[in-house]
Amino acid sequence: MKQNGTQNHILKFSLMFLLLCSSVLLKAQADYDFANSIKVSGTGSPSNVMVGDVYRFLNVKPNVDALVTITDITGGISVSALDASSGYREALQPKLEVPANSSGYLEMSFQFVDHTNDLPVLMPEVPVTCIDVDGKKNNDGLSHPLNDFDQVNLGGGYVDYEALGMELTITRAGNWFNGRNVGGVDCVHSDTSAKKAMFTVVNEDITSFVIRVGADNQSTNSATRMRTVYFKKFRYANGVLAMSPLQNFIGSTNPNGASLQWEFQPSYQIASVELERSYNGQQFAPIYHEVDMPINNYVDDEKSSGTAFYRLKWTTQGGETGYSSTVFLKMPGRSEADGFKLYPNMVRDRTTLSVTSEASDNGTLQIFDFDGKMQQQVPVKLSAGANSISIDGMDKLAPGGYVAVLKTSSNTFTQKMIKQP
Repeated sequence: MKQNGTQNHILKFSLMFLLLCSSVLLKAQADYDFANSIKVSGTGSPSNVMVGDVYRFLNVKPNVDALVTITDITGGISVSALDASSGYREALQPKLEVPANSSGYLEMSFQFVDHTNDLPVLMPEVPVTCIDVDGKKNNDGLSHPLNDFDQVNLGGGYVDYEALGMELTITRAGNWFNGRNVGGVDCVHSDTSAKKAMFTVVNEDITSFVIRVGADNQSTNSATRMRTVYFKKFRYANGVLAMSPLQNFIGSTNPNGASLQWEFQPSYQIASVELERSYNGQQFAPIYHEVDMPINNYVDDEKSSGTAFYRLKWTTQGGETGYSSTVFLKMPGRSEADGFKLYPNMVRDRTTLSVTSEASDNGTLQIFDFDGKMQQQVPVKLSAGANSISIDGMDKLAPGGYVAVLKTSSNTFTQKMIKQP
């Protein structure tokens, strides 16, 4: 932990102790936590997962759940567990029963939703790492192989993997990134040290995605395949992407605000670090800047409501600059429901927007259908204090359910609404 040399030793020791404690807590947090799930619908069972089953993974991020829908199971395989008990908090570990002479996959559709109202939640960054994409050259003693394969569709993004490895072929078709084992070496356990049998796909600003985990069994023996999908990024010694000097960047909230912590690779000489904050995920402004000996912890005590987005900008001694991925946190200020309301929320031709603003501001009211397509957009001018604004034109919407999103310069508010016939 680096501190300024002008501080006295007692203060220095106290701060180092406090930061060490917070570091332990923060590093214990998973990138995404897929440890707690409940089945919400479907005809399957924990030992026989079926198409149409829907599982809710609770608090994969603070106040964010993940709805996982089984959208397809092909090739005659069966799924004896969606997340086997030997798994890790950051990972989902489906267990596949693969018949002889068959090739198939389990397809899972993921959607991030608000824990309290099931509205879609935009995630600034989603990493998916498929590990143990391995196989067996001789699965039945007759030289017939078995090879795993995984497919990831994040709607775009990029892929990284061990470029000098000989176990996988990585291809892309549209938005599908495909990793297929060709080496036929069985890694035995779910081991993240076997980088040659892993690949990572990353995309930003998405609410939903699809993953397929499967196997191509050309042998006369059936097989049980434990598949593992991590929701975090990994580094590859000979990756196709240049290594970032940033080792990690994480955050958490408490009643006092937001705590951010970061760590750089020891081999990089960092000249300066700047922490930036945004309330809409698009326009960022610096809130902390340090040169020469940057510390790696900052507490943002701005007690705002809604969601705050944070990112790091760094400059190396050689003059190179870079940005981190974005960390977003639900801030501990007043609840969003206290400041925004549409009434009635069952509308025919018009509704009234009620919102309290701390200052004069220009905002935008957007109406989205449940497929995420924006159907209407209305500019709104806000005055300091309580505002009540009539919104016309609701009769142009087709009957059904919608999500109303009010965006201001400092907050984003959401509410469900129903368009009546």
